[in-house]
Amino acid sequence: MVEKFNLKLWIYFLLSLILFSLGIHSFFTPMRNTITTDFIMITTMFVKGLINLMLFLKEKEEKNKSLSLFGALIDFVFGFILFLNLRSETIVLCLIVGFWFLVSGIFNISRAFERKQMGLKKWRVFMILSIISSLLAIHLIIVPLLANVLIIYIRGITFITASVILITENFSN
Repeated sequence: MVEKFNLKLWIYFLLSLILFSLGIHSFFTPMRNTITTDFIMITTMFVKGLINLMLFLKEKEEKNKSLSLFGALIDFVFGFILFLNLRSETIVLCLIVGFWFLVSGIFNISRAFERKQMGLKKWRVFMILSIISSLLAIHLIIVPLLANVLIIYIRGITFITASVILITENFSN
């Protein structure tokens, strides 16, 4: 039981490091990183969904199995759709990524309320980061043309907040 828990923590830690490094990479090399970041982001989204599906199938005592399954399916399906359309237009990519971050943000907001009910101390940080991620996602959805110009920086901020959410969620009591 302890080994599964540690493996899960390390998987999420590695995913958060990938997201964080993608966010930093977006700020320092904005023009060169678009194709590379798209591929890495899509692959990370797909792998995260696949890993979450496998962890869902192994877990038997999880409190909200339906929420976990929903989150895993969203990651897997959006990652798979984007993986099939690697050459899609940037606006379509903005919309799909925006919807993915919005659904993930809403999912994380509901998990923040669960963390509050469980009495965990850092639920507010988790809630604030989830709200920021959701607001950035709404911006990507509403203004994809402007987001097309700013997507690299918005995506960088969103990747960094997503990585902090993963670390906060999995390494805090």
